[in-house]
Amino acid sequence: MFEEERVSTNAWMVRAGEGGHHIDDFAKGYVAIGWSEMGDLDALTTLSDVKQRLREAYKDRRGGSFAAAAAVLHKFRSIVARGDSVATYDPPNREYLLGSITSDYRFEPGLVAGYPHIRHVRWKKRARRDHLPSKERSSLGSAYTLFRIPAAVWAAMYEQSSDYEPAGRSIDGDEPTMTIGDRGWRLEDQLARLLEESGFSYRRQPAIGGLRPDFVVRGPGGQSVIIEAKTWLPSPANTARASHQAQQYVAATKADQALIVLAGLKHDLAHAGVVSPERLIDVLHEFFSGRRKKSQPLTHESAAKNRMVFAAMPFDGKYDDTFFIAMRYAAEQIDATCERVDHAQFSGDIVEEIKRLIRVSLAVIVDLSESKQNVLYEAGFAHALNKPVVHICSTDLSLLPFDVRNWNTLAYAVGATNALRDPLAKRLKATLP
Repeated sequence: MFEEERVSTNAWMVRAGEGGHHIDDFAKGYVAIGWSEMGDLDALTTLSDVKQRLREAYKDRRGGSFAAAAAVLHKFRSIVARGDSVATYDPPNREYLLGSITSDYRFEPGLVAGYPHIRHVRWKKRARRDHLPSKERSSLGSAYTLFRIPAAVWAAMYEQSSDYEPAGRSIDGDEPTMTIGDRGWRLEDQLARLLEESGFSYRRQPAIGGLRPDFVVRGPGGQSVIIEAKTWLPSPANTARASHQAQQYVAATKADQALIVLAGLKHDLAHAGVVSPERLIDVLHEFFSGRRKKSQPLTHESAAKNRMVFAAMPFDGKYDDTFFIAMRYAAEQIDATCERVDHAQFSGDIVEEIKRLIRVSLAVIVDLSESKQNVLYEAGFAHALNKPVVHICSTDLSLLPFDVRNWNTLAYAVGATNALRDPLAKRLKATLP
């Protein structure tokens, strides 16, 4: 039976929606397609029948998109057959599910949201995308919802596959299968697994350039890529902020590239330094294959892993330059890293995490700009612990609360944070015993 399935000449790829959005539903034992307004296709036995219904249901669909939609619907209804081999792609795990069709066409609204045209499937194997030869990987890159898989490609997938375990369990049944967005897995852990299984050499949270990025990945020619995971919503404002942070990581660490990974990102923004978890490995392969040698030395990696300066500051993105240009530079000068807590990123008790970081820090840099209540609280907590504290502020000092106004505070201007670097570094050094 294994040999028959391995050499299948009738194999199909069915995409699990845009970006693999429906992969969890498909994994339950289905493949499905959309066009819900078509209704039940059971009586539409010819391509002409499908085209006629499509014209009635989608009056604005014409030209190439009309022909492609009609072809997909007809193939799924009438050409795909019970017993055919089938695959779908699981982007978060970078693997293909392999199985066989176990039903005729069915119209079952509600099984897969927005995808009422259903074929039931028995999944049997899973195949790692990164283990396939490049030629076979490329042949599976079609954006079509449904297409035929060449026999040789199916054989290559089956050759390196392993048994499929349903219901979100791993092969040994002990731990849950990783899916992007699963609350039981941190995004950083998911990325670490992808990097390891793809054979990349990396270091996790190294102290470099006054920062502690999630990963530094090394290429075959000594190239380096910083990777930072963010659980921000991929809004236009957040993607722009992520792109700016990618530039700041490159400037601070002298890495060849920096990539900010945003879960849920729908558009390819790799050119701007922003990628989805599903695209990360492909982007790394493309970058390393196109750059033969390292262009500049990476900033020295500090061996002092536990030396940390905490940044108490407003959460607003307009203060990112204050952190990346001035604060992290000041920390680097004392062989430490600078760390802050992002309220949009941290998922636990943020107050307790801030207290923990302040307790273990060498010193605290407090940005009093706009007199933010959370910053004032953190400043008070640091003073109560007798931590060395340096105060900075970009807004009018006279508007600070009366019991804060007389603190020795370095004034600076947003947009001119380069001028803050040296004075802040000098003040920070002077506060330490």
